[in-house]
Amino acid sequence: MTTVYVAPDPADLSHPIDFDGFTLVFHRPSGQTHLLAEPAPQILSALAQGPATPAIILQRLAAAHGLESEDDAEAVIAERMAELAAIGLIERR
Repeated sequence: MTTVYVAPDPADLSHPIDFDGFTLVFHRPSGQTHLLAEPAPQILSALAQGPATPAIILQRLAAAHGLESEDDAEAVIAERMAELAAIGLIERR
């Protein structure tokens, strides 16, 4: 069974702030500020469109940014999504 991820409620995250090549996000429920590197902010944005698997997120990112899929891109996206879930920014279902 493929893992589906869900974005946080928009009210749970502060407006992202770009900071020297990184993105700062405050997660209100945990009270933690996270410093995110690419592609984590882009994944959060793509996931805000609705629940998705890593393959769907890759499709959304490719469409939004005009990218061509690389062989290992889905695995990289899956790893980043697992990391975002581990720190509580997204939910695994």
